[in-house]
Amino acid sequence: MKIKNIIKVLILFALFIIYINRSNYLHHFIVNNNTISVTKKMNRRIIRKNQTKNGNFSSSNITDLSTFNLMRQNKYKQNVVGIMSIPKLEMKNLIYNGYGENGYNMLNGVSTMKPNQSMGERNYALAGHYMRLNSIFHNLHLAKYGYKVYLTDLKNVYVYKIIHNGQIMANNVEVIDDKKDLKVLTMITCVSSYQSNQRTFVQAKYLYKISASQHNLKKFLLKD
Repeated sequence: MKIKNIIKVLILFALFIIYINRSNYLHHFIVNNNTISVTKKMNRRIIRKNQTKNGNFSSSNITDLSTFNLMRQNKYKQNVVGIMSIPKLEMKNLIYNGYGENGYNMLNGVSTMKPNQSMGERNYALAGHYMRLNSIFHNLHLAKYGYKVYLTDLKNVYVYKIIHNGQIMANNVEVIDDKKDLKVLTMITCVSSYQSNQRTFVQAKYLYKISASQHNLKKFLLKD
């Protein structure tokens, strides 16, 4: 009887650990707190410095999305280069320079997919996890034609308009290639938490830029 009770306790404990590790509520809480903390410390000088650093742009070893990994991510350097928002989706994310060590940047926000990207220039490509409770790129598939997307490097706010929302295969990497005289924003995430071979693919065309005043940052959900 004692052995059976011990086994039951161990099973319940294992299930609890699995729940904690995959809890959408905990994921959202940790990401949201990290965003608030990093945003408070962020300034133009830090962004300029991070823009010049070498990033990791290899997607071959991306860390799994889990509570334990989210709790460990503060051990890794986070090179923030800006903030993005889609007000119609109540979406706001930090932008990181590359995927980071083992893809840890993607546990905190969205990552630039190519080196030397500049907001408002060429094909500015961002990748992010599909995370529930409106975290990271969870609601990206709900974006509609005409929705505005805002990026900021705390010097300017760069305004884009969504022109395409669809799905592509995971190996369709040419969608992030630069094309002559084309200024677009490309955003990519998984179709769902369980779909590994398809991606949600949203593209927006660049319209204009305005100053990153406190008024504009708050107006476009780029500042709390």
